[in-house]
Amino acid sequence: MSPKKRKASDTEDFPSSEEPKPKLLQKDAITSKDTEDEIQETKSRVNQKQEVLRKLRLVRMYRNKPEMQDLDTVTAKWLQVCQEALQDLLVKVKEQMSNEIGQEELTLTQLVNKLGLDPKLLMLDPVEDCFVT
Repeated sequence: MSPKKRKASDTEDFPSSEEPKPKLLQKDAITSKDTEDEIQETKSRVNQKQEVLRKLRLVRMYRNKPEMQDLDTVTAKWLQVCQEALQDLLVKVKEQMSNEIGQEELTLTQLVNKLGLDPKLLMLDPVEDCFVT
């Protein structure tokens, strides 16, 4: 048996205006566009998750720092030193004022007010004119 020679018109199952490849390309183009959209969405979600993770790591890092754990201790120490410094300053100012005639005695509350400090922050009782501990 010898192979039959085929004509070009015999091998065409589709008319010349319709070829199977463009249809496949169109389907592939739609699928490709959908895939690209999905990839972009996934990348966007990954970026969002990475940003959340970065923020959470920062929070964890700051919570575990020894400085943050000792904040109450440092604050109490600051208050104590500040109160001592104000009392020392009051003594020195009173010494200077005692040399001058006609000066009324300066109180701790007056000193704090003249310096522009907040008495509540220093735990100063203005009625008793002393620090509350």
